[in-house]
Amino acid sequence: MGLDSGAASFCRFSANAINFKFDLAPTTIATLITLSGLLSILLASKLTQHINRRWVIVTIMAFSATTSIALALSLHQTFGAVFAIAIFYRFIVTANSGIINAGLLALAEPARHGTSMEVHATLSFIAAFLMPFLFGTILDFAGGENSAQAWLTAFAAMATFIAIGPLALFVLDRD
Repeated sequence: MGLDSGAASFCRFSANAINFKFDLAPTTIATLITLSGLLSILLASKLTQHINRRWVIVTIMAFSATTSIALALSLHQTFGAVFAIAIFYRFIVTANSGIINAGLLALAEPARHGTSMEVHATLSFIAAFLMPFLFGTILDFAGGENSAQAWLTAFAAMATFIAIGPLALFVLDRD
């Protein structure tokens, strides 16, 4: 959801704001942030085998939304703190993927597993295209990449989009 490139750009912006010098390219930062999410899919999926899936999804999404705001507010902290929050943000946001896939398969008729997964994949790809676009547009309209307030606004918008998930779970009232 635009998370990797947005978080990597924010890490660079934060480093510049505190005059922290380093030689990592933004693509290296984005790669490290992306890799942090891989294990979370498996861990979250395993967690739902022992704890109610809905509770896990809501908790993870709440952590995701909160961490989005925390990342934006960490601007003037040490680069290590900002980078650690960015890594945790990716880890926690990605954790939902395994849970949602497992839940989708649990609710779908066995004969429709393939179709269900394809619809989910299509919607996920659409979101993966739109979210970076929306994040960048919000960042630009709120003051641009050199504005701390614009970063906070963009990450707050991301948190709002994330918060729609738990709300949808309760409105749809399905396990």
